[in-house]
Parts: sequence; structure tokens; C-alpha cells
Amino acid sequence: MNIVFRIAWKNLMRHRGKSLVIGSILFTGALIMTVGNAVISGLDAGLAQNFRQRMTGDIVVISTEQLKDNVFFTPMGEPVESINRLGEVLKIVTQNTAVRHALPVAKGMVTVLNEDSEPYFQMLFGVNFDDYFRTFPNGLQLVEGQFPTGTTSGLILSTQSREALFKFANLWPVPVGEGIVTRNLPEGTPPDSVIRRDQMIYMGYSDRNTSLDIIAQVRAVGKYAAFNGLWGFFSLIDIQSYNQCMGYFDEKEPQKIAEKDKELLEHPEQNLDDMLFGDNNDAAAPTQPTPVPTITPDSATSGYNLILVRIDPKQTISETLITLNRSFKAQHLPAKAITWQAALGQVAQMALLMRAVLFGFVMTVFIVAIIVITNTLSLAAMERIAEIGMMRAIGARRRFISWLFIMETGVLSIVFGGAGIIAGTLLVTVLRLLHIKAANNFVELFYGGTTFNPVLSLPDIGLGVLQLIVVTTVSVIYPILIARKISPMDAISRE
Repeated sequence: MNIVFRIAWKNLMRHRGKSLVIGSILFTGALIMTVGNAVISGLDAGLAQNFRQRMTGDIVVISTEQLKDNVFFTPMGEPVESINRLGEVLKIVTQNTAVRHALPVAKGMVTVLNEDSEPYFQMLFGVNFDDYFRTFPNGLQLVEGQFPTGTTSGLILSTQSREALFKFANLWPVPVGEGIVTRNLPEGTPPDSVIRRDQMIYMGYSDRNTSLDIIAQVRAVGKYAAFNGLWGFFSLIDIQSYNQCMGYFDEKEPQKIAEKDKELLEHPEQNLDDMLFGDNNDAAAPTQPTPVPTITPDSATSGYNLILVRIDPKQTISETLITLNRSFKAQHLPAKAITWQAALGQVAQMALLMRAVLFGFVMTVFIVAIIVITNTLSLAAMERIAEIGMMRAIGARRRFISWLFIMETGVLSIVFGGAGIIAGTLLVTVLRLLHIKAANNFVELFYGGTTFNPVLSLPDIGLGVLQLIVVTTVSVIYPILIARKISPMDAISRE
């Protein structure tokens, strides 16, 4: 083996030009494949961190009556079916040992009513604020005001929703008791040119006929840590206000009718005018409106239509999905568990498509490198007919010739390919330090977050080494076959 290496090294030095061509190809291919693998891993890690850990959770539980799994970005704001027997479903979820957090959410569209403009549509998540921040502690960043806690009613408006309201109706919502923060206004906008609002008037937009108008006080303005341009279309509101807006009432707690209203309902029809418009002021006196009952998770008429589930990092999504769905089926519960990608629908598909494009690009580089190196080595073998034929004439066997080509290509692969992997690792480190910001929502999906953050782990480096070995092995097969067919007679005829 020592003599093979020494001859191979002399051949590489004697044919420096071709060695540099093959080496540069190996270097470039290894560099691109290393960076490409890091970008793919960064995309996967970014989606996992930003969507799963900050927005959707790992698993989403929905109603079996929901026909489409795409429940976050439904076409034209199509309502999502409510989860019946929510208390029983939630019990199954929370008792699963793989589940770390389970957040019931009511998602729906409302109409923003404003006397100065046409109605505007907005998306809301009805949640318990404490449960939300416990499930996604790093998902929302405070911009103005204070995040509500406990049973505080009100609205956390996203910056994206506020900017959309400003563009549509010149409204600039601010938290209750606070003024306009000039630095947060769109560039070049005078503070006195916008309409300040500290409360929003919402009307439910659903397939129910009991939607109501509500006034929601703005408690805070927040910005999502990632994908704010996309996820920022959702603002947070307390679940009681959401249910009132959408017309959900707890049938277990009947409405109490005031005595004066009872008298009005029971009075003969012919005397209604006297009671309403006569001199009897007591009969005509207005009564206090009956408060809407508090919605409980066990209510069959609550607006909850999603349960966002975060699992233990040591557990797998696939196994947890199987376990949850088996439990739902065994208890005859109208619920099913789906992946976060399925719940995101086209958004997740677009991210997966970008991943596929990146992988396809890396594989293209992989294939091109094989083709170019194979052609170069084949030409080198044809040009060395006299040399190889002379070796055969003095007793070299075909196996020796094969090992000679393998050794030459292996040396080039180790030197130039290894240098390419090292250079790729350094380039990935530099790209991470640059903190390149995403210019738009599409680029943000490509990055997997707000910044370009490629991740190069030991498995990624191992994958790069494996790809380099495969390129080298496949590239040398055809040239070896050519070289093994060369005989001493070929060398004599060439001379």
C-alpha cells in the first residue's frame, strides 16, 4: 500500500493541472454541500423553535366535524368547528405523560366597527392569558402597555393588526390610559394626523345567529418574536369577551329574567302600549341588562375550537399523535389530534417546499460534481495509456491499477474536499454572526425565522463527509474500468 501511495502522489504532482481541476471541483462541491446542509438544518430548527415552541405547539387537537385540517389560515376566514365535550377531551390530553402544556383556544374572525370607515375584518384568539403565556412564554414581545393576567378582560393587539387598521381606517389603537408613542408610528406620520383609540368595537363573524357587539379595551400592543408579518394577523382577547362576541352562552346556567320583564312578557297584548308609553313610569323604567354567563371549558356551547399541545422534547410527535387519537376513539370523543404542519396548511407546505428546493440544490451540486470529476478522471486515464500499459508490462495487475486511481482520487478528496468542509464550516459561522434580517414574509419562511441562522451540527458535518465519500467513490468507478482494460499492447501501439 505504501508503494501505491508514493506512485499516486508522484502522479498527482506530475499532472498538477488536472489535479487542481479535480481538487477545485471537490473543494467547491464540499463547500456548497456543507453550507446547504447547514441552511436546511437551520430552516428545520427555526420552524421548530418559532412555530412549535412559540405559536402552534407540536400537536393541534380539533373537532372531528372539522373537514379540513388547515385550521389557522382558513380560506376567507372560514369558521373552525367547536370542540364538543371539551372538558373530557382536555382531560385525555393533559393525562398523557408526553404532554407538557395544553392550551384551549377559540379562533375566529370579527368585524371591526368604526363610524369613520367601512367595517374591517380581524382575526382573534380567545384565550386565558395566564395559560397562554405559560404555554408560549417567549412567543409575544411587549411593545406598549402591560400584558393582562388572570381574569382581566381586554385585548392584546398585535403590531401587524394595528398597522393594518392604520392603513385601512387611519386608526391607531393604544393601551388604555396611554398616549401615542411617536417612535412606533409609521415613518413620517404626524401624531395628530391619526385617530387614537384605546378600545375596539367588535361584532362576531360566525355561522351563529347570536353574534353580539362588544367593546374590548386595548390592554397591550405586542409583537410576535418571529413571523410577525404572518402570525401577527392574530390578536389575543380574553375568552369571556370572545364568547360574548361570537354569541356562545352556557346552557347550564339559564338567563335570569327581571321581575319587571316577566310582567311585561306576561301582560296581555292589548295593554302593552300602556305599559311602554303610558304614565306608568315604573313599568317603562329601563332594566339593567342581564350579564352574559361565564363560559366554562365543560360547556358544550363554548367557542373553543383548538387545543394547542406542547410535548416533552424527549417524546416524539408521531407516537403522541397515535396515543391521543386512540384515547379519543376509545372514549368516543369527537376530537382528533393532527400535526402542527397540517394545522398550518399552505404555510407549512411552503416551508417544506423551500426545504425541498434547498435539498434539490444540494443534490444537484452532488450530481454535477460526480459527472465533472468522472469525465476529468476518464480523460486522464485515456491520456495515461502509455504509462499504465508500461506498468502492466512490468507486472502490475489490474488490482494495482485500481488501487492507484482510488489512492489518487482519495488524496484529492481528503485534501481539497476536507478543505471545502472546513471552509464551509467557517462560512456558516460568519453567516450566523452577521445576523442577516429577513426582508419579507417569504424570506422569513426561507430563513426559518427573522434572521438567517444556519445550523451546522456534528450530524451535518458527518453528512457532508458521507456525501464527499460517495462523490469520490462513484466518480472513480468508470475511470477505473477504463484503466483496467489498458494492456501492454495498447502502450506499444500508442508509441
